[in-house]
Amino acid sequence: MTVAFDKNNKRRQLTVEDYREIKDAFKRLVLLCLKDGHRGATAAAIVTRVSQERISQYYSHDEKFRGDFAPADIVADLEAHVDAPIVTEFLADLQDRRLIKRDECTTVQSPVNALLSVIATMGQVQTHIAETMADGRIDPEERKQPKKTFRTAEDQLTAARRAFIDIIEE
Repeated sequence: MTVAFDKNNKRRQLTVEDYREIKDAFKRLVLLCLKDGHRGATAAAIVTRVSQERISQYYSHDEKFRGDFAPADIVADLEAHVDAPIVTEFLADLQDRRLIKRDECTTVQSPVNALLSVIATMGQVQTHIAETMADGRIDPEERKQPKKTFRTAEDQLTAARRAFIDIIEE
């Protein structure tokens, strides 16, 4: 991992690789755009407030555009247009977060059952952590499983919270 610096040689928060991947996520978003028979950067320019050239600069890996990224409103316009949060999901993942569509976490269930699901999943997390730490080190494969299990727990906790809120608001 390479530390990233801005044009004033000030250290950035993420790695060079992370910033490249942000540009790649934006490019994937742009490539999904279709508008008035156009596609890609041309369609994206029609949908947003910036030119085709500027859109292309936002995902360019050319050194002179290294620090140029799409503003939030451009990303929001394009994600709304293609109905897919490509960049937003990538940014959430960088922070070990996951987007959950509202309708996916509004399943009505008993608050007690929802809470029991969270408790069971957290038990799995604790077991995994204990097994992982038993040898005193964590290998790359062992790093992946807790993320998946924590995401499941987060989903379940969201469902439990909604179940309790539904009861409170009735």
